[in-house]
Amino acid sequence: MGFDATGGKPYNGNQGDMLWYALVAVVVVVCAAAVLLFPTGSSSKKPAAIAQLVAGRSAPEAAGLLNAYGFPDEATSAVLAEIQRQDPKGHAKMMIAMAERAIAGEKRDELVEEIETWSVGYLMANYQHLNRSDPKYMDEALVLFEDGLDLLTKVGGNTCDPKTLQRIANSPDLVKTYSVYDGPVYKWGMRANLWALQAIHSGKTSPRELTTFTENDMKAVQTLAFKMMADPQVQKLLQTQVQTGADLSTPDALIDAADGIDICALGKTIITEVRSFPADTKARMWNSQVDPSVFSTIG
Repeated sequence: MGFDATGGKPYNGNQGDMLWYALVAVVVVVCAAAVLLFPTGSSSKKPAAIAQLVAGRSAPEAAGLLNAYGFPDEATSAVLAEIQRQDPKGHAKMMIAMAERAIAGEKRDELVEEIETWSVGYLMANYQHLNRSDPKYMDEALVLFEDGLDLLTKVGGNTCDPKTLQRIANSPDLVKTYSVYDGPVYKWGMRANLWALQAIHSGKTSPRELTTFTENDMKAVQTLAFKMMADPQVQKLLQTQVQTGADLSTPDALIDAADGIDICALGKTIITEVRSFPADTKARMWNSQVDPSVFSTIG
């Protein structure tokens, strides 16, 4: 089985809004940390053995077989199909690279790294289309992030503490050990990947006009800010800052100050409040300016 090897060129743009910093921060935390915490999972289909698929095959042949049979779970299959639709040339290169690694003896869990590498590059080259996508993708993002925080919560223990998450995320050995193909968080990561790809496609093919906040929109955001200031988790963070005089302008300093705070509970509170915004406010929020520096922490 072969695949189309033609494709388009990445586009670079320049936009910005603080909402996107929060959205990307949630994605980074959940993807980098939660993926370590669910080592098991199973698919309704038994995956074909990679070594058997590629045995005696050339790289192009092996690539086609891997694309068709190497990842039978619905989440990965959907992502691969979307990559091929949006970037056929990039898809072909990715599958060839995957095939070469498979022929060299690498396993399925190692091969999916090629999907991750392609996804990061494509997002950074096309992120400017996200905030021109249909506002429905904001509602989908809120569901996605909430589900990610639920995964962290189900682990129990101290996994919703920022210091714990930072320690886990900084351990490559744990990442390799626990990010098992077709596990619960693997599936969540593929959902996030598919969401981003579909939102980018929406922004490319049916771009929305960039918007600015109205006075009522600002009131809604201010109401959220006041509620957050009264939240016990935020008050604890502010009290720590006042007592220590810590500079919270860097990620490490913020994590140190937030030690002991349940970021899962806090994150779900914010998501619930944003979800309650009027639909037109959320639409303008989604289609507002985006600062490209938000994405500089990815990869």
